[in-house]
Amino acid sequence: STSSLGSPLGERGSVGFLLGVHRPQIHAMQPRYSRLRSAKAVLEAHETHCKQMGPLDISACWSVLGRLARREPAERNWLRSVLRRHPAALQPLLDTTRRELPRFGARPAASTAHGLASLADASGFGP
Repeated sequence: STSSLGSPLGERGSVGFLLGVHRPQIHAMQPRYSRLRSAKAVLEAHETHCKQMGPLDISACWSVLGRLARREPAERNWLRSVLRRHPAALQPLLDTTRRELPRFGARPAASTAHGLASLADASGFGP
């Protein structure tokens, strides 16, 4: 069984689904990155699926990390603590981002930049 990436396109009941416009399919075990609820879950999902991630997946990871750092004090504190103890904690995600960057379109590039900026502003992280 497969599921679509977290997007209005491809979800049952959406206009995109009804018109047959679908996002690329991913293995059912892969999470919908944009729906992850903790920074730890994002980093664990990246560790598990990094070799299969494309630009949309990578930008979703950065977007979620930025959103969590901005909106969730407990997540912001967790990220600050992890980055203070392990400054290279985000290096694997940065490496994946650099590897795939030539394949990024405008939207994933903008989402990644916004997520990184939000994360840096809220947590003090600087790549």
